[in-house]
Amino acid sequence: MNKIIQDMIPAKKKPPLRNAIPMERSRRIEKPAEKIETFPQSNRSRGTVGKRTVKPWLFGLIAVICLGAIAYAFSIVYAKATVVIMPASIDIPVSGSYTAYANASASGTMAYKIIQTSSQLNQSVPASVGPVVTTFAKGTVILYNNYSAASQKIVAGTRLSSGNGLIYTTNNSVVIPGIVGGTAGSVAVAVTAAAGGSSYNINPSDLVTNPSYGDFSIVAYKGSPKYSGFYARLNPNGAGIIGGSSGHQIITSSTTVSSADQTMEQSLQKTLLTQTQTLVPTGYVMFNNAYAINYNLISASTTSSTTANVGVQASFSGIIFKKTNLAQTIAPTQYNSSFDPQGLESAQFTINNPQSFSVTNGQPLNFSLKGTMNLVGIISTTTLTIQLAGVSLAQSVAVFKGYSTIATAHATILPFWKRSFPSSPSRINIVIAKN
Repeated sequence: MNKIIQDMIPAKKKPPLRNAIPMERSRRIEKPAEKIETFPQSNRSRGTVGKRTVKPWLFGLIAVICLGAIAYAFSIVYAKATVVIMPASIDIPVSGSYTAYANASASGTMAYKIIQTSSQLNQSVPASVGPVVTTFAKGTVILYNNYSAASQKIVAGTRLSSGNGLIYTTNNSVVIPGIVGGTAGSVAVAVTAAAGGSSYNINPSDLVTNPSYGDFSIVAYKGSPKYSGFYARLNPNGAGIIGGSSGHQIITSSTTVSSADQTMEQSLQKTLLTQTQTLVPTGYVMFNNAYAINYNLISASTTSSTTANVGVQASFSGIIFKKTNLAQTIAPTQYNSSFDPQGLESAQFTINNPQSFSVTNGQPLNFSLKGTMNLVGIISTTTLTIQLAGVSLAQSVAVFKGYSTIATAHATILPFWKRSFPSSPSRINIVIAKN
C-alpha cells in the first residue's frame, strides 16, 4: 500500500483576540544613573556645606565663642559694683571736768567760741496816754586790744564815742586780753547812752548804710598812742543799741504787759534756738544749755488812744566747741584724725564757774561733761574707688584690711559672672552704712 507522504506545515499561531486592535504599548523610561562623587569614609558626616560635609561640633564652638564675646563686651560696658561699708566705731564714756579758753590757739589748749544772733517780737495791749518820759538806749559792744600783748582793764563809766559822735558809757569794768598770735584781744561790755532819746538808738540795719556808726573810740585815750590801739565795735549780728525814746508815757496794766512779755520771751527762745542751728559751723557743737539769752523790753508806744505796742528784743549768745578739739581732750590716746567724734550733742553740759564766767566777758570756762562720745571711722570714698578699680574680689580683701576705719565691707558686682571690679572708678558706688 502506497503511503501518501504530505508535507506538514505548522499552522500559524493566531494572536489573541485582545491584541487584535493594535495599541501603543507603554514603556518605562529610566534616567541614566547620576554620577555620585564619593568622599573618603573619614570625611562623611550628617551636615553638608556645598558638596563638603561639616563636623557638628564646629557650630557649637562658634556659638560659644560668639556668646563669650557678647558677655565680655557686656561686662566691660555695663559692669558696675556697689560696696556697702560699715565704719569702725568706738564708744567712749565721757565723765570729767575741763577748761576752755576764748579763741585759744595754743596746741593742747581747748578753745571755745561765741556765736550771736537776735530777734524781736511785738504785741498790742490795752493802754492809755500819760506824761512825757525819756528813756536811754542800751546795748552791747565789743572792746578790742590791738595795742600790745598785755591785757588792759576798762573801768565802769568809761566813755565811748560812736562814729556819729554820740557818747555812751560802759556799765561795768572789764579786762581786754592782749594780742595773741597777731589777733587782737576782745571782750564784750554793756553800754548805755549818755543822754535819752531815740537819736542814740543804733540798729544793726543802720550799719548797712552807715558802717561808721558801729565804730567807737575810747575818749580818755584821745591824744595818746592807745587811741588807735584800743577801740570798740557794735556786733552787726547782735541786738544793737536800742530802747532810747522820749515822749508821752504809755500807761498799761503791769499784769497785762508781764503776761505779754513772758509769752514773747518763750516764743523768742524757740525761734533763736532754731536759728542758731544754722549758725553752728560744720564740725562744731553747741550743747543744749551752753547759751545765754538777754531780753530787753521795748518801751510801750501808742498805736491808738486805747492800745499800745509792747515788745521784747532778745540777744542770743551761744558757746560752741570744735568736736575734734573736744575729742582730743577727752580721749587723747584713742582719738586720731581718722575718726569723726559723734554723739557729743546729747552730753550733759554744766558750767562750773557761773559766778566768774559769762558768754560776754571772755573769761576761761570751767565745765563738766557727762555722756558718751562715739568715734566713727572716716573713709575717703574717692580714694577707695580708685584703689578698687580693676581689682579682683579676692584682692579687694587686702584693700579693705588696709583701712583701720572699716569694720566690714560687702561688695556686689554686676554682671554676676564678673569676678573683678570695673576698671573705671566711676562705675564703683561706695555706700557708708549708719552705725
